[in-house]
Amino acid sequence: MDSQHEHPAIPTLPHAAPGSIADRLPEDPDESADLLEDRRRQRDRDYDELGGEA
Repeated sequence: MDSQHEHPAIPTLPHAAPGSIADRLPEDPDESADLLEDRRRQRDRDYDELGGEA
């Protein structure tokens, strides 16, 4: 038997796309609200750039 086939490959977990994992929000409610609003606006811009395709 081939040595490369003696041991199955170690499965790897898929890596998340950059920006797909939400960062922790600041504890200050106003800062959190601002950050969430910025993320929403960026998501809307990205959506528009893709022509409305998700």
